[in-house]
Amino acid sequence: MSSSLRLVFGNTQLEFAPKNSPFYLGSAADPKEISTTFQYIKVADDKLVSRVHCCFLYDKNNSCWTVCDGLPEGKASTNGLLLNGRKLEAKTARLQPGDIVLIPSSGDRIQVICFDVNMRDIPAHLVTQPFNTLELVGALN
Repeated sequence: MSSSLRLVFGNTQLEFAPKNSPFYLGSAADPKEISTTFQYIKVADDKLVSRVHCCFLYDKNNSCWTVCDGLPEGKASTNGLLLNGRKLEAKTARLQPGDIVLIPSSGDRIQVICFDVNMRDIPAHLVTQPFNTLELVGALN
């Protein structure tokens, strides 16, 4: 995977460079668990989605992106993550182009698709309905 990562939430696409690592997904409007110099995406108002449900980190040593269940140096999310349909057993997992990260929710599933930034065409069968609750909180540095 190239150094930048593209995430797809329904019809919304966000691109992240390694300098923006780490960034977080969760349900909190203002997550107190992480510092003010962060990138945070609110994905749902849902009791099944933890305040900080997962984190995407760039691993400089291996030149790859990883996903972490919960906070990297803290506890895992309450309801876990699915990576390509399988429960994420370890705290972190290395991402490959086309990987699908699912966050459990009581409504529509929250699907995050990870793509190499150079991949121009997103396969239509992988794109879900847009999420009304997606909010970008904080600013890219």
